[in-house]
Amino acid sequence: STSSSGGGAGMPSNFAMKLRKHLRSLRLENVTQLGNLDRVVDFKFGSGSHAHHLILELYAQGNLILTDGEYRILGLLRVHEYEVVKGDADGDLNGNEESSRDKKKKEEVKVRVGNTYPVTFATTISAGSSSGNQCHEEA
Repeated sequence: STSSSGGGAGMPSNFAMKLRKHLRSLRLENVTQLGNLDRVVDFKFGSGSHAHHLILELYAQGNLILTDGEYRILGLLRVHEYEVVKGDADGDLNGNEESSRDKKKKEEVKVRVGNTYPVTFATTISAGSSSGNQCHEEA
C-alpha cells in the first residue's frame, strides 16, 4: 500500500525498504512460536553474526518488528509498551489478597527502535497498552 503523504506513486514504505535492505540476501532459517502462546512468531533469517529476526505479534492491532541477531530493534510498525506486573506470589500469612497486590510492582517494557525486544515478556502477557500509528525505523 502507498501513503498519501508525499513520495512517488507506487513507492514502498520506509519499513518495507528496511526489510529489503536487511533481509534481501538472507535465507529463512527457522520459524518459532515464542513461549506457550500462539500470538508471537519469530522468523529467523540468516545465521551467526548476519542473523536477523522478523517478529510478528498477533495482538489487538498487530505488529511487525525487525531485529538484529541479538534482538536489538532496527525497525517496527508500531511503538508500544508492555505493562508487566511483578511481585511476591506468596501473599501474606493470612491469605490477604490486598496485601499481596500491594507487594506487586508494575514495570513498563518499551518496544521501540534501539531497545532490545522483550522476548520473555512477549511470551507471557498480552499487549494492552499504547500504540503508535506510524512506522519507526533506525536512522
